[in-house]
Amino acid sequence: PRLNNSIAFADEWVPINPGTDLALILAMSNVLINRGLYDAEYVAANSVGFDEWASAIADYTPEWAEGVTGIPAADIERLALEFAEAAPAASIEPSWRGAFGCSYANSGETARALCLFNTLLGCWNQPGGALFLPSVKAGDLDPAKFPEVPKVEAKMWGAEEYPLALSSMGTNLYVAEMAKEGNVKGLFFYNSNMAAGYSNPAQLAEDFANLDLMVVVDVQMSETAMLADYVLPECSYLERRELPEFVGGRVPVVSLRDQVLEVIHPNTRPADVIFTQLAEACGVGQYFPFTVDELADAQLRSVGTSLDELRQVGTISFPEKAYAYGKVPEWKTPTGKIQFTSEACEAAGLSACPVWVEPQVMPNETVGEFRLIGGKQAIHTHTQTVNCEPLMDITKSYGLDRIWINAEVAERLGIADGDEVILSNTMAEGPIKVKVTERINPTAIYMPSHYGCKSPDQHTAYGVGLNFMDFVPFHMEPAYGSAMTQETLVSVQKVGE
Repeated sequence: PRLNNSIAFADEWVPINPGTDLALILAMSNVLINRGLYDAEYVAANSVGFDEWASAIADYTPEWAEGVTGIPAADIERLALEFAEAAPAASIEPSWRGAFGCSYANSGETARALCLFNTLLGCWNQPGGALFLPSVKAGDLDPAKFPEVPKVEAKMWGAEEYPLALSSMGTNLYVAEMAKEGNVKGLFFYNSNMAAGYSNPAQLAEDFANLDLMVVVDVQMSETAMLADYVLPECSYLERRELPEFVGGRVPVVSLRDQVLEVIHPNTRPADVIFTQLAEACGVGQYFPFTVDELADAQLRSVGTSLDELRQVGTISFPEKAYAYGKVPEWKTPTGKIQFTSEACEAAGLSACPVWVEPQVMPNETVGEFRLIGGKQAIHTHTQTVNCEPLMDITKSYGLDRIWINAEVAERLGIADGDEVILSNTMAEGPIKVKVTERINPTAIYMPSHYGCKSPDQHTAYGVGLNFMDFVPFHMEPAYGSAMTQETLVSVQKVGE
């Protein structure tokens, strides 16, 4: 829905109505199946449930999808045919947030449909297709020196309510909801500004107020830290050595982020020291009888190198593990194959195969409603970096905290580039300047997700822009438990009118 700077690598921009990527994928799948343009041999050999899905999406034609996505049926059909012509050197890239991730009531189903569309192309691990790149991981370590921490016996919160949570750790929003009800008594946060960036801040503040104990480990006084009973100040990444990072790729590597500065503030400590000392204070220090250097060296020696060697070069590659095209992926499914139908999804209350699911809300243009969509900017990492003066100077120089509004819509509303408007919905409102552009779908307003800092101790970031999450209700995607961060509507009014 927004033409970001990725256009530098693209031939075409398709300004889809936000929240409707699922309809586009289903319609393109319909074209490939009805015209016999999919890789039938690959599908037969590597999947189960295809016939059921093909039948379920029979009515999802390009003409149907045009009314949902705003994309002309002819373009949807053309794009499907171009995919088929290029296959297997073609795929839909998984993306993040823009199409799915944690954005909409149909985000999980969009992810499923995307995987199945790529399967129709037979593109998995093919040149130009969708690749599962190899990685290297540390081997087994000496259990006497590096004892294994016992696994938690209790059932994970939300496992029954949100059984398809995409993270193996479940959904933290459900944990916040349980805190409100008094079922969770304490929470620890590390390097996470959940109170400002995960869902509606007002709701989360209310949830966290019901905790008996809230502890935050961070390098700055974030909004989450402001709500905590204790803040354990960590030193910056420049002042500590971290464990080696094993990175997958065509040629996998291991890299080290090393310490380059002595600790500047005497009351700060590296995270590994904080966690080890907490363990000792809690009577479980026996599980951490090692330093981060000892653990790093042991991990590296398990793959044939050492901490001293990696410190000298920064990154070491593993050419013997280099990617080779054509290997059929090992699918971690109950059948060991790609599943066009899923018993787990059906048990969670969804269709066995991905079908059209409406977004939770849709804008009504006749009453001046827009879908609020968010996204990152290249210079910032979520809310973590906005208090950095050089980066905030870039933000202010280019007005990067502005909201984007479609040019035709702006003209209709009498709004000019640089005007100040009031952005509002039932949960929040605030003044913000506008970037008028043709690079956004007319049904949407884009707001960068970094700004609106409410922590006075972050002097550089405080009060700059609006917080995207202030406008987002506290709600969770059925079965998956994601935040549905773009299921919210706003209105825009020029200041003074």
